[in-house]
Amino acid sequence: MAGGPHSPDRSEKATFLIEAFRAEEITAQTTVYRAEHSDSGITLGHYATRETAREHCETVLRREVGVGTVLGWVPDDGSEMAAEELCIGEDVVCSGYVVTPLEVASKFDEEADE
Repeated sequence: MAGGPHSPDRSEKATFLIEAFRAEEITAQTTVYRAEHSDSGITLGHYATRETAREHCETVLRREVGVGTVLGWVPDDGSEMAAEELCIGEDVVCSGYVVTPLEVASKFDEEADE
């Protein structure tokens, strides 16, 4: 029965797709987000999304300043990979809580800058 669930055509296609996926997985870079208090050097955690890292910093700071305080994130620059610092109030007083994007390579690149 051609094209059945165990035909060689499907098996070869499945093998090809699996190998292509693994090759892509191996060469892809991933970004993780470090939540930290930069002044004290304490790392709060590493997260898959910027929003989750921000939430951790905001939760810890709200314990210190209360829930009614205005908080806002200020980026170091305008790039997507800019670190952001959590600031307090209308006067934008920096808190020391920072979210930093980190690119994680899936393999070593001998020719890349160190």
